[in-house]
Amino acid sequence: MNEQIHREILAKGLRNLKIDFDDQIVRSFLRYLELLMQTNKEFNLTSITDPEEAIYKHFIDSLTVIPFLPEQNNQKTIDIGTGAGFPGIPVKIIKPNLKVTLVDSTKKKVNFLRVICDELKLKDVECIHARAEELARNTKHREIYDIALSRALAPLNLLLELCLPFVKAGGTFIAYKSKEAHNEIKKAERALELLGGRILNVKKLEVPGIEGERNLIFIKKMTCISSAYPRRPGIPQKRPIE
Repeated sequence: MNEQIHREILAKGLRNLKIDFDDQIVRSFLRYLELLMQTNKEFNLTSITDPEEAIYKHFIDSLTVIPFLPEQNNQKTIDIGTGAGFPGIPVKIIKPNLKVTLVDSTKKKVNFLRVICDELKLKDVECIHARAEELARNTKHREIYDIALSRALAPLNLLLELCLPFVKAGGTFIAYKSKEAHNEIKKAERALELLGGRILNVKKLEVPGIEGERNLIFIKKMTCISSAYPRRPGIPQKRPIE
């Protein structure tokens, strides 16, 4: 891999997002990229195999949320369906004082996350192999998080059922979405009502190196939700709230 080119692409992307960084942050991302590309040859972490494309579509895209995160330290943040660590690990690299929980249902991916956290010496990160529907019923995780994040490729009405049960009343769920964001919000009205969510804002973004519209949807958790949600594993996918 051409490290200098990757360094320049990453630095430019961070500057475009107005994110402060130093050489240690750049080194962390480059090491993350190296391990991602290496491990991806052994088993499928991501469909993106070009390092430069990975910088744009994984690192830079994940970091679009940074300017909108609260300044407080020690905010409890959970990333549902994190896969190879997106957006949770890039966010943690830039915001080291966040307490981050990374959740994925694929064991090999969670093992990879643990390697990355160890290699980058990231503290206050918990990597959990679980389905969101089951973990959300664990009292150690239910309705305790200040922020939930998800870049999962699922409709918003489904993501709400999987993510809002982790968010405490007054907390925020932030969903990364494409140009279909507003259509998905319309289809998610019933889910918002049942799950105690309210749309706060939709931020339209232009992400360097990524074609097409990107949006961040900010949903405030207004009230605690019924113990009926989330439903059993697989049911939200088969019968999403409509």
